[in-house]
Amino acid sequence: MFSWSKNTNKTRFIKTLNELFSLENAVLERLDRRMQETLEQEAQSSLQHQLEEAKEQQSRLRKLISDYGGRPTNSKAELPSLDSLTNTTMDVTKKKNNVLNDTKIDSKSNSHGHDNSSNKDNDSSTMSSQEREIFILKRML
Repeated sequence: MFSWSKNTNKTRFIKTLNELFSLENAVLERLDRRMQETLEQEAQSSLQHQLEEAKEQQSRLRKLISDYGGRPTNSKAELPSLDSLTNTTMDVTKKKNNVLNDTKIDSKSNSHGHDNSSNKDNDSSTMSSQEREIFILKRML
């Protein structure tokens, strides 16, 4: 171990370790629940392996926290559910599609009898895929 120049750095370090420990607590609980819900043997074996690795990680964190004079937390971090992640992804995809559709409509309306030279940078048909993604993300914000 090394000596701490300030006690606040040590406190922050222990706090960060405890935040990680809190995540491991939640992961262990989630993995255990998934193992009990899973009927397929191969999936259960994979989850069991992950559970053992998470326990080892938790043990290493517990030792580190104790070695630095802290006390491991019993709290469990809030893990996102698969449903919430799926819904967030779907919301972003819908926004992206709406902006893309708006962009196509804008470029079509600008091409009917209007001078497109000033809108060349915003015309999605002349943009590379990377430029189009950046343009869409900017329009979403």
